[in-house]
Amino acid sequence: MRYARLKHKHWTMREWRCCNHVWQLLLSRLYPERETWQPICPTCGGTMADYTITFDGGSRNNGSPDALGYGSYKVSTAIGRSEIIRLTFPAGTTNNEAEYKSLIAALEDLMGRIQRANRPVGEFTLQVRGDSALVLNQVQGTWQTKKEHLRPLRDRAQAIIALFKQVEFVWQPREDSVQVLGH
Repeated sequence: MRYARLKHKHWTMREWRCCNHVWQLLLSRLYPERETWQPICPTCGGTMADYTITFDGGSRNNGSPDALGYGSYKVSTAIGRSEIIRLTFPAGTTNNEAEYKSLIAALEDLMGRIQRANRPVGEFTLQVRGDSALVLNQVQGTWQTKKEHLRPLRDRAQAIIALFKQVEFVWQPREDSVQVLGH
């Protein structure tokens, strides 16, 4: 596998894109009318989305009224720019609420960035990565949302996700989230 020669100072070894990723991105931007440019890298098989969101949330003392919720997310572009944001949530936040709130904060942040650039959100593809199978499957509609307090959060996430051209959901092991987000 060959790697791009230009190294961005924010890239880690794991985030380097192979040359085909870079060429696919350039070709899709130069010739947007051609649908032959596939968003899958022929060399490594990786998906090439315009943006990638990695999110995670949790709660200390989950289930108690004084539980403190926390979360973080990383928004990455296809060319390797990224930023990690840390969040705190009010007392009484459960693990699942923190996961949802982290995802929603990431989606709203990304949507705001795109809109500030005067671009329509519907032009972009998105990959959402997380270690919460519950949140990923409920947002996709694969699993039911049985807890009443999670339904408004699910609905908000679905409403934002529906604005994008294409969205791919990827479950990743907890260790990957810790490596990317640092908690």
